[in-house]
Amino acid sequence: MNNETPETSPEPRRLGASLWVGIAFVLFGIILVLQTAGLVRLSNWWALFILIPALASFGKAWHRARVNGGRFTRSVLSAISGGLFISTVALLFLFSLDWGRYWPVFIVLAGLSTLLGAFARHD
Repeated sequence: MNNETPETSPEPRRLGASLWVGIAFVLFGIILVLQTAGLVRLSNWWALFILIPALASFGKAWHRARVNGGRFTRSVLSAISGGLFISTVALLFLFSLDWGRYWPVFIVLAGLSTLLGAFARHD
């Protein structure tokens, strides 16, 4: 018989932060290996560090969704939207894409966030 009460039972492990940090390291490593092998050419490799807050934002969305019982709430949408905007900035820098050509992507992201906000539940 288990003598643990809900007050004394150990807190379940939070995989959110560890999971996303691990994914970030794996992705950075793969990209750097591909660049070293000459399969990918990145002139602005430093832009990979911009992806760190983006991954943190996605991790926050994951955690908020789990806390809310897997429901798609406004706080989940907010974290996902922030991660997408930051990821877009990072990709533009990473692949030296022309901001003058790709700036409408930010309008599309804003529109998608607004549309998805109509389906998100209040927290």
